[in-house]
Amino acid sequence: MMLSFADVSFPDIKTSNDAINSNSNENSKKNIEMSDRTIKQNIEDINIEDNYIKDNIKYYKNFAIIENEKSKDNSHKRKNIKDKVETTVKPFVLLYDENNKIKILTPFDEFYDQNLLNYIDDIWNLIKTNKSPDMIKHGLHQLLINSDDKTIVSYLIKHRMLQKIMEQVQNKPELMVLSNVQRTLAVGIWHGGVESVRLFLEFACDSTPPTTMNNELTIDKFPVLRSKHVYIKDKIAVLETINAIRQSGASNLQIVTDFDLTLTKQHIDGRHVLSSFGMFRHCKQLPQQYLDKAKDLYNKYRPIEIDPEMPVNKKADAMRDWMMAAQNLLKGIEFDPHELEEVAQAFDNILRDGTEEFFKKLYNVKVPIIIFSAGLGDIVEAVLRYHNALFDNVKIFSNFLKYNGSQLDGFKNDMPIHVYNKNECALEKNYLKIFQKRQNVLLMGDTIGDANMVEGIEDTKAVLKIGFLYEHVEASLNSFMENFDIVLVDDQTMQVPIEIIQNIL
Repeated sequence: MMLSFADVSFPDIKTSNDAINSNSNENSKKNIEMSDRTIKQNIEDINIEDNYIKDNIKYYKNFAIIENEKSKDNSHKRKNIKDKVETTVKPFVLLYDENNKIKILTPFDEFYDQNLLNYIDDIWNLIKTNKSPDMIKHGLHQLLINSDDKTIVSYLIKHRMLQKIMEQVQNKPELMVLSNVQRTLAVGIWHGGVESVRLFLEFACDSTPPTTMNNELTIDKFPVLRSKHVYIKDKIAVLETINAIRQSGASNLQIVTDFDLTLTKQHIDGRHVLSSFGMFRHCKQLPQQYLDKAKDLYNKYRPIEIDPEMPVNKKADAMRDWMMAAQNLLKGIEFDPHELEEVAQAFDNILRDGTEEFFKKLYNVKVPIIIFSAGLGDIVEAVLRYHNALFDNVKIFSNFLKYNGSQLDGFKNDMPIHVYNKNECALEKNYLKIFQKRQNVLLMGDTIGDANMVEGIEDTKAVLKIGFLYEHVEASLNSFMENFDIVLVDDQTMQVPIEIIQNIL
């Protein structure tokens, strides 16, 4: 079955007798009575082949269905049906099957709620992503101007759709094909400006350069994104970002990622994985006094770092204090850096499955990888080197050990990097200036602070943010979904980033 058109009216639009032609009031009332009496089946029983429509049909679980026979050669029947539905006060949806049978779907009275607004959003998204049935693929303007004899559309829904389009145009001026279309369309909302609607829709549906909508990637290209552990707040926005990155190519892309618990696993068989500082504490040269005090700092500040209830500003203050204390604790310790390579070998299974493959693919297409780590940069380098992943395109910005002779003297960087100041450090040191021509970003992290790593950096365009979540999932999921485009719950692999890269590069 193919979705031919969906039509809704809204409680905020007056549909009283005054709003309907008096000659059609009687037909309208009869149609409403028919809608209430005739319930053939629930919407869930309809066999809809289009997966996108099927996925979004949840808004219509309370719809009743009225069936009317319609023949291709029976134009008078078609006109009678059209006359009835155009004067119907209630919302309705029209479906056609392959045999040209019409189904009119109407909701029960209590269905006036936010779901109707959601449906208009869905229709707009169908238009933009070309994931609609054939009718919309051939141009929504045919529907709005009634040039298609299969189209039945009410006056109210025309206005509602035009309002929705206008809202989108105002937010995306690049969609305007002519300088006066926006003004004309605004007038057209109330005066039936068909020509302006046609111009806009032809541009939006048929003239998107340089990649046409038919060539854009769809969700079907990313089977892993349908996994139960993958959470996406706005699939349409994610696809738009992915397609924008794909259109610009590898030369305009950079990867910005955290290290601890992002490139490394969050757990192995249920046991928490050590951070880079945690691995550093396995160096045999370190005195027990240092180890004890470092552990005390961890026990004090780690719960604050992962507390889903604590405000970010308080967390940031605590993380700054932690890094300052950690830096001071290092001073005066005799240390031979060669042991770092041995420690990296001892944790040979710490990287997420597929990390080496991910890095290799990016190296082959010359996409830079920028690692912002609030951990210890010396360990980050040692781990990547051991796994043959420290390619020329990898740049690490982290807390690196500073030496005074053979003794440690804190960190080289003046401003210790913690999870909530990575973007500040990037701006302070102009770390990303060498990549300023690369305006698209694939960002990965495991904390809310990581989601802001590229905030404040000028000229970024398409930014896709992937968040890895493991601890306090129930309490943290909503905030993660607000800050990341894709949230992966208890995923210890690089499967999702790899699949995205494979499709866009």
